[in-house]
Amino acid sequence: MVLGKTAGQAACRVCSSAGLELISTRDRRRQALETVVCTSCGLVQHAQIPTSEELAEFYSSQYRIDYNGEATPSNRRVYREWRRGRERFDALRPFIEPGDQVFEVGSGIGCNLRQFENFGCSVSGIEPGEGFCQYSRQQLGVNVRCAFLEDLADDARQDQSLVLLVHVLEHLPDPVDALRQIRRLMRPDGHLFVEVPDFGRPHAAPNRVFHYGHIYNFTEISLRNVAHKAGFRTQPVSLKSSHLPNLAMVLTPAPDAEKVPMVNGYRMAVDAYHRYTPLEYHLRPAKLRTAIGKAIDHVDEFLFASSQVARLRANRPAVSTARSGNNSSPQTAMASAVCASG
Repeated sequence: MVLGKTAGQAACRVCSSAGLELISTRDRRRQALETVVCTSCGLVQHAQIPTSEELAEFYSSQYRIDYNGEATPSNRRVYREWRRGRERFDALRPFIEPGDQVFEVGSGIGCNLRQFENFGCSVSGIEPGEGFCQYSRQQLGVNVRCAFLEDLADDARQDQSLVLLVHVLEHLPDPVDALRQIRRLMRPDGHLFVEVPDFGRPHAAPNRVFHYGHIYNFTEISLRNVAHKAGFRTQPVSLKSSHLPNLAMVLTPAPDAEKVPMVNGYRMAVDAYHRYTPLEYHLRPAKLRTAIGKAIDHVDEFLFASSQVARLRANRPAVSTARSGNNSSPQTAMASAVCASG
């Protein structure tokens, strides 16, 4: 049930309403963390938004260990992300051509960018996690640098055909401002791909949903509200990993989008959160199907991760000084056998 109001909570970052209701007081590890839902638009967020300084310290060194359990990625994680990167590339292929500029904010391991580079795109990105950024450059040969979105504040290139924002928007202190800043990097006819966990679908048991790293939890309605306010039109994108409860959208710059009336997704968010008890969540038939799908994936990773990642590293392009900037040149595709492994 909704717990009510809490003192000192922030206003909604999308609609500026002070009408926030407390829905949880604990994170997934039973540590204190207040989470609220906006009664005017339905955005779910931390009651207290961390400062940029707090987030910079957290993501530079602590986040990957706290959330992923490793400061540098294991072969299994790299192989998993390589396959998911292939799914994203396949879904976004209609929006790009060889030679296009592709940029990723929060590039993680770098598997998404390698997929587009293999196609002939000119790629670059930023990743705040030092261990993952180093791995991207040294092991996969991806043109990324260790930086935050705020470090691009003065960059007004407007030359990106496609920007990737994969499981990043929920981590940023102001999602509308972040999308507006990214829009300044894009060509007027460019596209922005956003993927976030779907709060409207059960992606964790109710007592395991919230944690410090996810400042926001988006439903389809609240993600569209954010996109429209930032000046984007939206269209859904289907990914092959249907057992993963994620939202995926392609955003296109459209100044008139800011005039789109905001939709109140409060009821959707509250109903989604209270749909199951922890026991009911785990007893769902869909949970069993998801568990089977993950088990199959884990077996595949156990059998093939080491060999496939070794081949991926062996075919990495060198990250030269010339490529460390934003104007990298397209690279030749890696061996077709490695591409097919996606």
